[in-house]
Amino acid sequence: YARAIGFSIRKSDFKMFDSEIVKYRKWVCSCEGERNPKWKNLQNRQREAKPDFRTNCEACFRIKYKTIGD
Repeated sequence: YARAIGFSIRKSDFKMFDSEIVKYRKWVCSCEGERNPKWKNLQNRQREAKPDFRTNCEACFRIKYKTIGD
């Protein structure tokens, strides 16, 4: 859907059960949030930083795995 509309997505949060089954997964627009300032101001950078296109977009979707007892 995102590609058809014209934007890209990236993986975000997830949680797992003890049995290593993913309980919850969230995908967000690639423009969601802000990059951590520690990566913007890195002193010993070996290559040039990639441009930051994040604009605090709130587009996201979540998938939750529910068992019959939940």
